[in-house]
Amino acid sequence: MIEDNAGDARLIQTMLLDVPESGFSIKWVKTLSEGLTLLTEMLFDIILLDLSLPDSSGFETIYKIRCQSPKLPLIVLTGFDDESIGLKAVQEGAQDYLIKGTVEGPALSRIIRYAIERKRSEEALRESQEKLRQKNHEILDFTDNVTHDLKKPLASIKTILTLMKNPVVGSLNPQGLDAVHVGEEAVFYMQAILDDLLSLAKLEAGIQPLEKKNVQIENVIRLVLDRLKYDINEKQIKITVKAETIVFADEKYMHKLFMNLIGNAINYMGDKQTKEISVGVSVKENECLFYVKDTGIGIPEESQKEIFEKFKRGKNTTGISGTGLGLSIVKNTVEAHNGKIWLESKEGEGTVFYFTLPIAEP
Repeated sequence: MIEDNAGDARLIQTMLLDVPESGFSIKWVKTLSEGLTLLTEMLFDIILLDLSLPDSSGFETIYKIRCQSPKLPLIVLTGFDDESIGLKAVQEGAQDYLIKGTVEGPALSRIIRYAIERKRSEEALRESQEKLRQKNHEILDFTDNVTHDLKKPLASIKTILTLMKNPVVGSLNPQGLDAVHVGEEAVFYMQAILDDLLSLAKLEAGIQPLEKKNVQIENVIRLVLDRLKYDINEKQIKITVKAETIVFADEKYMHKLFMNLIGNAINYMGDKQTKEISVGVSVKENECLFYVKDTGIGIPEESQKEIFEKFKRGKNTTGISGTGLGLSIVKNTVEAHNGKIWLESKEGEGTVFYFTLPIAEP
C-alpha cells in the first residue's frame, strides 16, 4: 500500500486484518519512490495506491507504477467522491478505485480479491492472444512459403505448354491442342487455388494491415467485369451496375471481393433462360449497403448456413468448377472492414448477397 496519510493507512490495515481468515500481509510506504523500490525487492499480489503523494500526484502516478509493474493489479485510493476520477483511473490501467472511508472490511477484502482475479484473467487472455498471434504468423509464413514453392513448377509447366503451341517448336494436331488447353486450364485453376489460400491466410491471421483509402467502387467493378468479359459474353449474361459510391477500404481486397461475388454469379448461372446479374448500393448514415443479385441456380437451404466456410459449396454444384474458397474470402474481407454479410437465396431462382462497408472519409 502506497499511502502518505497515516490515519487512512492504519484504517485500511485494521479493516483488512480484522476480516476472518483474510490471509492478508500488508506492506505500507508513504511515497512513490519507496513503493517503486519495494516492488523491486519483494513479490506482491496487488497494489493499493493513493493518487496524492508527496513525490507524485494524479494519473502520472499510475503511469509510473505501470511502467515498473505492468502485470500487478492496481486499486486506486481517492479521497474525492468523484466517479469521473475513478473511471479515468481505470482507463489509465487500474483494476478498480475506492473512495476512502466508504467501504467496510469484508467488502474491501472482496474488492481486492476480485481485482487480483480480474487481473490474472486479463493476463491469461493477453498471453493466449499473443500465442494466437504468433501461431497466425507461423501459419501465414508456412502458407506463403508453400504457395511460393508450388507456383515455381506451375510457371514452368505453363511455359512448356505455351511453347508446345508454338509452330516453331512443332505442330500439334487438334487433339494435341485440346490437351494443351486442358493443361493450361489446370495450371490456371491451381494458381487460383494458391492465390485464394494465401489471401485467406492473410485475412484470417489479421496481421497484415489493410491499406485503406477512399475507393470508387464502380471503377473496381468495371475492372472486374473487364476481366470476366469473355465468360459474360459466352453465357450471354445481362449485367446491371448501379454502385456509384465511394467507400473507405483496401482497394485490392475490394477487387477480390467483387471478383469472387460476380465470378460466382457467372459460374453458377446454369442454363437459365433469363441470365442477369445486378450490383447496387444504398447509403445509410456511415455505411454503404451493397447487393450482388443473380438469377442463377440458387443455394439449397441446407447449404446456406455453411456456405461462407472454407471448401464448402452448395449441394447443387456438382460438376461446376470452383475452389470453395471464394465466399470465405468475401466474408473475411467484409469483416476485416468491420462490415457484415448475409444472403437470401432460393434454389432454382437465384441468390442475393448483401454486405456493408464503411462510407468514404471526408
